[in-house]
Amino acid sequence: MTSASKTRLRKIDTVDDDFAVVTYEATRDGKVLGTVTKYDEPDHKTVPTWKSGHRELKVRNTRLVYWACDPDPYREGYDLRADCVKALERIAGVADS
Repeated sequence: MTSASKTRLRKIDTVDDDFAVVTYEATRDGKVLGTVTKYDEPDHKTVPTWKSGHRELKVRNTRLVYWACDPDPYREGYDLRADCVKALERIAGVADS
């Protein structure tokens, strides 16, 4: 029985400084599939609150965290790193069944 090949991630230098946090190079069986980058940027959301008996809208600061992979012509961002890696595997034609 042979061991199943896995996609491995190796941390590399992050070249995109526009909210990029970390970049990984994805490889499988010695073949480079692409890169996976985590982005973390400031964001905000408006939430309703109650003050002195009346409803008021308040803006709260939040963080927008997402993953992007290169190459990926179909999407801009993924919620999970694993989904990004699966997209790279699909594009390279090495996805597990």
